[in-house]
Amino acid sequence: MRYILNHAALLAFCIAPFILTGCAGPQLTVPQIVDMSEMGEPDQAICDKISESSSIYRLKAGQITKLSEIGVSDQVIDCMRQTYIDAVLQDQQMEDWDNWTRDNDGYWYW
Repeated sequence: MRYILNHAALLAFCIAPFILTGCAGPQLTVPQIVDMSEMGEPDQAICDKISESSSIYRLKAGQITKLSEIGVSDQVIDCMRQTYIDAVLQDQQMEDWDNWTRDNDGYWYW
């Protein structure tokens, strides 16, 4: 019986992160997106990775301009911006800057 309980606890521990994150992949950072763009990864593939990660990007106008200047396509930037729009439609608290954390890369993450 103890064997079964130990394995049940282990299983719960292993699947908890997937349940808590909605089976989302790891955070996809803006520098990672820039790197993929610079390496020539197709726009749709980058957008797919953004969707799979469930990352949310709250970009300011200057950040959008900078991303465009360094070669991130409009399609990818639009995918990034759409994550925020979709998130706010789901949860109005996401509009409040107090709920966001600024990372070392200078971008804001939920």
